[in-house]
Amino acid sequence: MYFAKSIAKKAGIEIARAKALDILYYVDTLIVGKSGTITEGKPFISELIPEGVMQSTLLATAATAEQKSDHPIARVICQTAEERNLRIQRISAFNEVAGCGVEVILNGSSIRVGRAKWLEEEGIQISANILTKVDQLAYRGKIPVLVSEGKYAKGIIVIEDIVDPEVPSIIRRLAKLGLSTVMFTGDSPRTASAIGKAAALSATRANLTPDGKAREIQLMRARGYTIAMSAPMEQDEPALREADLTIGLGKPMPEETDLLAPVNLMDITDDDDDPNDPKVRAQRIAQLKQEKEDMLLQAVKRFSIVLPEGLFQLLPAIDISRNAHEIVRQNRYIAFAAWALLVPPAMGVLTAFGGPMLGPFGAFLGMVGATLLVLLNSLRMRNAYEPKKNYETPRR
Repeated sequence: MYFAKSIAKKAGIEIARAKALDILYYVDTLIVGKSGTITEGKPFISELIPEGVMQSTLLATAATAEQKSDHPIARVICQTAEERNLRIQRISAFNEVAGCGVEVILNGSSIRVGRAKWLEEEGIQISANILTKVDQLAYRGKIPVLVSEGKYAKGIIVIEDIVDPEVPSIIRRLAKLGLSTVMFTGDSPRTASAIGKAAALSATRANLTPDGKAREIQLMRARGYTIAMSAPMEQDEPALREADLTIGLGKPMPEETDLLAPVNLMDITDDDDDPNDPKVRAQRIAQLKQEKEDMLLQAVKRFSIVLPEGLFQLLPAIDISRNAHEIVRQNRYIAFAAWALLVPPAMGVLTAFGGPMLGPFGAFLGMVGATLLVLLNSLRMRNAYEPKKNYETPRR
C-alpha cells in the first residue's frame, strides 16, 4: 500500500496515510454534500419575489439579518446587497439555528430568514401565494429562502447553484464500479430530488442538520455499509467524523497559458508592476503554485484523501486501490506457494517418502526467486493510475 500511495502521488492524488487506500477498496457508498461537490459551488440570487415590499427592501432586510452568518447562502445575500449598494443596518441580537436559518432583532422587530418549514413552526403567517411559489421553486431544484418581519412573511429570495456538468458522468462511472452516491443536504425533499435527478445520484437525504447527517451515517454503518464522505469540513464536521473515509476536494489551478494571458495596460496604474513582464508573470505563477501547495498540506491534515483537481480523480484513486489489493492478494499466493514448495523438502519431510532433500543453498535460492517474483509483480502498480472502463464490486 505504501507503493500504491506513491503511485497516487504521481497521479496528483494526495493520500494522508496508506491505510486510506486500503479502506477505499471496501467503500460501497459515497456520501456527498451539495455545494461545491454536486453543484459548481457558486450560488447566486436568481430571483427576488417580494410581497408587500420593494425588492430592494426585501434584499436589504435579509442581508441585515445574515450579516453575522458564515453560511454560503448568507454570504451570497450579503454580497449581492453590497453590490447593489443597499443599506445594511446594525442589529441588536442574533441567533443562528443550524439547518433552519437566522433570527435577529432590528429596531425592536423580529426578523427571520430561512426555510419555510422553520418559519411556519415559529408561527409566521405565510400566504398561499408564497407557499405555492416555494413548492414550484423547489420542484425546479432552486432554494427558496423566506424573509419575515414580525409575524408575516415578506417574500422569497431564490438561490440557485447549477449542477456541475461533469458530475452526472462521474456518478454513472462510480455506479459501474459498485459505488452508490447519496447526497446529504439541508434543502427540502423536492429541491434535493430535483438536484439528484439532474446529477444522476443513487439517492438523496433532505432536511438534514449537521448532527442529523452524522446520525444517518451511524445508521448506515450499523447496517453494514462502508462509507466515504466528501463535504466541506466547516459545514459537516460531525458527519465527517463518523465516516470510514473522508475525501477533500480542491479546485483546478489555472493553466499557465491562462496565467500568461496578456493584461490590458489600461487596467493598471503607474504604481503597479507591468503584468505583461515575463518576470512578473513567473512570480505570479510561483506564488499561485505555493498557495496551492500550502492548501494541500492543510487539507491532508483534515482529510484521508485529497483530490486537488475535483471529484473525477476519485476514479483513478479507486483504480489504484483495487490494483493494489489485487497485487497484494497475488503476492500472498506467491509467498504461500514458495513456502509450500520449499519448506517440506528443506525440512526433510519428503525423504520419508523417497523424495529429495533440499539443502540450505537451494532453499535460499528458492526464497530469493519468490522474493523477486513478488517484487516484479508489485512493479506492475506503475500502470495502476490508468483508470479502467469497468469494474465489478470488490469481493468482501
